[in-house]
Amino acid sequence: MLILDSALRGLLKLGLVLALLLPLVPNAATAQDQEKAAVETSAEVVAVHDIALARQLMLYGHRTGTAEPYIAAARIMIETSTSEPKYERRAEGEQASESEKTGIPGLNLIQLLRTARELAGDDENMLAVISDLEASMTKGRVDGPGMANDRVEAYASIYYETAFRGGEVAIFEVVGDGDTDLDCFVYDEYGTLIVSDTDYTDHCVLIWTPSRTEAYSVVVKNLGGVWNGIVVTTN
Repeated sequence: MLILDSALRGLLKLGLVLALLLPLVPNAATAQDQEKAAVETSAEVVAVHDIALARQLMLYGHRTGTAEPYIAAARIMIETSTSEPKYERRAEGEQASESEKTGIPGLNLIQLLRTARELAGDDENMLAVISDLEASMTKGRVDGPGMANDRVEAYASIYYETAFRGGEVAIFEVVGDGDTDLDCFVYDEYGTLIVSDTDYTDHCVLIWTPSRTEAYSVVVKNLGGVWNGIVVTTN
């Protein structure tokens, strides 16, 4: 009986400890989730994601031959003005493509609206929306995300050398034209891999927070046998 009482007391103590500790675990996870969510929804990160979304909409419009995606992409471009990104660029391993292909235009506001107007035909409602967007076009803000159209050749890599501030979220997003797989990597000035995106798509999202202000090398590697037209966006 004494042995049974002792065992019961032990189980009760264990249950009490678990009851005290278990609530702490979700709180820790929640705190991490909240911090991650705060980073992913910051104004700079959202602006970069929006430009990447505009590129994806343009690609969808190109594939389907419809005006609506071009209009949506143009609206994003107007609401999220961009600037010239500040980086040094170099390419390595460029080879001739294994096959020819027709290039998809880069992400350009005027071209988006021109194509939308062509595809809209005689649709008066769409033409009116396009006219409103054309009337609202303004010069980009100096604080907008940096955006550039580029091209990475077959089996080649592009290196973007740029600096990011310590303690602030850094984001570098790449959207290709859908023809090849792209892998992306970020290295610090000592060659240490910081973050990578190596899935089986040509859409890379690289987000990190530098501990101090320093130069980073962002590498975009084309794994396919044909060149890939990309749009690069960064804060």
